Amino acid sequence: MQLIIKDLKKHYNKKETFALDHVNLHIDQGEFISILGLSGSGKSTFIRCLNRLIDPTEGEIYFEGQEITKLRGEALRLYRRNLAMIFQHYNLIPRMKVLTNVLVGRFGYLSPLQILLKQFPKEDVEKANEALQKVGLLSFAERPIKTLSGGQQQRVGIARALIQQPKIILGDEPVSSLDPVTAKEIMLLLKEINENRKITMMINLHSVELAKTFSTRIIGLNNGSIVFDGPPSALDEVEINRIYR
Repeated sequence: MQLIIKDLKKHYNKKETFALDHVNLHIDQGEFISILGLSGSGKSTFIRCLNRLIDPTEGEIYFEGQEITKLRGEALRLYRRNLAMIFQHYNLIPRMKVLTNVLVGRFGYLSPLQILLKQFPKEDVEKANEALQKVGLLSFAERPIKTLSGGQQQRVGIARALIQQPKIILGDEPVSSLDPVTAKEIMLLLKEINENRKITMMINLHSVELAKTFSTRIIGLNNGSIVFDGPPSALDEVEINRIYR
């Protein structure tokens, strides 16, 4: 798996400055990348461009050799199966039980009628149960989401991502709503998945400490531009100040 970003720019109509400005990156399979930066630095915009929730203003994104910024319809759906999202506020359906929320990760593989009728193949249900066991929540499968704690809900979000069978997991501040102990537990789980399944992780974080502890590579954004790209060992006080100035 290779993800190549060339001169990526994003400009929102009512702003004079670019949310992303000449972003260039080469990402290989199995990397664990933490993206640091102030609020408004472009972290969320970058993630949303990668999974095509928004369209970049300029630039190119190549996934396994295919340029994806102009994909539409079925081609876009097939591309998105390769990228799973974990959200800050979980993005789960409170009225549904845990197992059904996990099965949402298979929507990219089902027909519209199957989705409408919630007709999940037996194999998908088995995958969902396996994913719940992986995140330590198999016994919670029949519980409503609303009865779970924040950390448990984020584990459901990770299980949902896993059964999508992605090559990349994107996280938009997935631990910022959690207490420090639970945040570390979630990061440990993501790191284990990264190492055991070779799934590339690209995670937006506010915590420099978590980034340095779990990442193989750190990217720092400031005003939409990359100001740091390197291993955790190279992120000293000088570089931290460049990211957060």
